[in-house]
Amino acid sequence: MTSHSARSRWFALVAWFLLWSPLAAQEQQNSKSLAKGIDYIFNYLNMAGTQKASNFQPLTGRERTHRYFKTMTNPIGYVKAGFSAGIDQREDKPVEWEQGASGYGKRFANITGQYAIQRTVTFGLASALGEDNRYFNSGTRKFWPRTWYALTSGILARHKMEADMSRFPNWAG
Repeated sequence: MTSHSARSRWFALVAWFLLWSPLAAQEQQNSKSLAKGIDYIFNYLNMAGTQKASNFQPLTGRERTHRYFKTMTNPIGYVKAGFSAGIDQREDKPVEWEQGASGYGKRFANITGQYAIQRTVTFGLASALGEDNRYFNSGTRKFWPRTWYALTSGILARHKMEADMSRFPNWAG
């Protein structure tokens, strides 16, 4: 009886390991995919993630360049361009570009080009002026201070010297 129960325990252990390992790996993969999706959204919205304004650290040149290239290859931007091109296709804007795949391709390329120019101008001016145009969490829970912070952070940017300056690069781009 002892050998039978030892075999049963061994079999149960092996079965548990074989079943649990793929499930754990799948859960870890899903967690990584979710984190990557959230990173794409924060990157697209130009957010600083969970960092609070009080924890502001200026971007280094390398970090700024890395963020720029991430925005240029962010899939959300291409999905948005696809939807915008579809709307322009439906409304036949501009009329010089015919309907069909050729017209849609021109509209998609046009919107993608506008997006690239806007991001490049914003990157160049922010780099030259030493601005950090990311959106930071206010860090407060009170309604009016959060509202004021949200309204002013759209027109003010963090600067290398931690002062709020106007967001000229965002307006120019």
